[in-house]
Amino acid sequence: MDWVYKKLWIIKENLLNTFATSFVLGMFYFGPLVSVLITTSLVLSPLSPLLPFYLIWMYLDRKTPFRKGRRMGLLRSAKLHQRFRDYFPMSLIKTADIPPTKNYIFCCFPHGILGVGVHGEFSGENPQFQKLFPGINPLCHTLDSNFYYPFSREYVISMGYRSVSKEALLNNLTKGPGNASVIVVGGSAEAMHCKTGEHRVILRNRKGFVKLAITCGADLVPIYAFGENDLYHHYMFPEDSIIYKIQQAVRSFTGVAPTLVSGRGLFQSIFGLLPYKRPLHIVGEAPLIYQLV
Repeated sequence: MDWVYKKLWIIKENLLNTFATSFVLGMFYFGPLVSVLITTSLVLSPLSPLLPFYLIWMYLDRKTPFRKGRRMGLLRSAKLHQRFRDYFPMSLIKTADIPPTKNYIFCCFPHGILGVGVHGEFSGENPQFQKLFPGINPLCHTLDSNFYYPFSREYVISMGYRSVSKEALLNNLTKGPGNASVIVVGGSAEAMHCKTGEHRVILRNRKGFVKLAITCGADLVPIYAFGENDLYHHYMFPEDSIIYKIQQAVRSFTGVAPTLVSGRGLFQSIFGLLPYKRPLHIVGEAPLIYQLV
């Protein structure tokens, strides 16, 4: 009977990890869809008179992602995000100590389709990070557009995310010490070139974070997520095709890469929007030291 119990326990754990991953990725990466659904439901419900009050709140709260932020412990739950990390599984590896006597910019590569490694290791409560890098407070930065969608913006803000704008980065890096701003340098442009088994990063014409580090006296910490590009099958189109040009036009206008991908589902591994269960190893290198100018 022991083997039956172990089998049932494994099935239960896999299901819980899958549901946790569905929640975490669904709330963050499908925020626009969630916003549309909730807003439409409110408009058609007896609660519709409350919607204008929420929109006023959004306006009054518009500077929060650029300044102090607003974290919520419940959504950043260590248990929830540990299940998210166990889904792949995900591991964090350091190759050098990072003293909490300075501020840092964690420069993460590659973006992949969703930037899953960054979200898993640096956004929620992570005892492993606290053990490896004591005294360091990581703060993830994302596109401003993620803060414009009603309701889903509250989740993004509660997770501790802030804008990737210069204002928000300066706000974090001029305090401390012990603060770390986490950015994915390649952004959506890198997502367009994500391919299983390949390692391609985009650095050309992306030097703003280096200038910022020199200005603030923050050190740069290279972070590489091995396996990030293997989490989805990405259907890529030739650069001279109409579809590719449409993708680039949408990306230029919205900042989001409209990629066509397939992964796995809740109960099967053939097709779906969940990432494949493949190991992710997020490796942090030694800081590159800059002097304040």
